[in-house]
Amino acid sequence: MRLSRSGDRLTSHAHREIERHLFDGAFAIDATAGNGFDTLFLAEGVGPSGRVLAFDLQAGAIDTARAKLAASDREARVEFVHAGHETMLACSPRSWMGQVSAVVFNLGYLPQGDRALVTLSPTTILALDGAAELLRPGGILSVMIYPGHEGGLEEKEAVLAWADRLGSEWTAEHWLREGAPEHSPSLLLARRAFDRDGSP
Repeated sequence: MRLSRSGDRLTSHAHREIERHLFDGAFAIDATAGNGFDTLFLAEGVGPSGRVLAFDLQAGAIDTARAKLAASDREARVEFVHAGHETMLACSPRSWMGQVSAVVFNLGYLPQGDRALVTLSPTTILALDGAAELLRPGGILSVMIYPGHEGGLEEKEAVLAWADRLGSEWTAEHWLREGAPEHSPSLLLARRAFDRDGSP
């Protein structure tokens, strides 16, 4: 896995890359709905025929995200799951197995939320394993890594080690913002290759 630098904000870079994998009728998952910014982005990308699953442990976060979707008239495209992202595989429809175009993670804590509630290495790795099973050939997995919270550096190391263990059908890149030190927030993008005949 190579380390690359981006001149853009990492969230903007992630959205630009994810957008290339979305289309009307696609399935997508927001593993950490938070305030709903990524949920709305995915809901717009999957179009009227697509669907998004959005997970969060905090009921308040789901309420905020749901209101954001309703204000943009995109709520019908999203199903919210009040549970941790480690339940992703169990809570996703069976028909989504190997069919999801994009899975998005924002690790750390909810902005303006309870900073004691943070993502943790063991459950994050379980969620990443589930996301890898759900992702379609040609799909993308995006993980914004924020190492500033307690346990954040350990979580970052665990996530990057997980990416290094991905099989040959995957490509993974670790991104830092141009000029940022190594301990700054970073972005993991992992893509599952198309089948050998080029079909999804």
